[in-house]
Amino acid sequence: MDYVERKPDFEGTWCWDDDNIFCNIFGHGPFYIFIEKREASDKNGLENISGIISDCHGQATFEGEISAEQVKFVKFYSFEAVESGGAKNPIEYEGKSVGKDKYEVTYTVRDGTKNGVRMDWSRKFVMRRFVNPSLN
Repeated sequence: MDYVERKPDFEGTWCWDDDNIFCNIFGHGPFYIFIEKREASDKNGLENISGIISDCHGQATFEGEISAEQVKFVKFYSFEAVESGGAKNPIEYEGKSVGKDKYEVTYTVRDGTKNGVRMDWSRKFVMRRFVNPSLN
């Protein structure tokens, strides 16, 4: 993960089960979201956002919108990240707030491959505001 020297805006994990002790201690599929551009939207309470996501496959760009109640964005993996196992097609993310600065999100891979079969597929995850005070 290339951006770890910089404080991310959000962190998350593919493991979304808060009752799973393994998920709470170790996480699974950690990722970091760095918002590089924010603009007020014409829609009430929403901000247009874009930036970088760093995860186990490498880096991706994203663009979308966020508010205190919801988040929605599309991720595009870099060529290098696709070579490392990231999805070739854009990935759609949509979720809602489930507490202060925490979102339960579903991502959807369109025309992806799962277990060797081409199909659309989705999975839940949790993302929350990054709170590590040791990074500047």
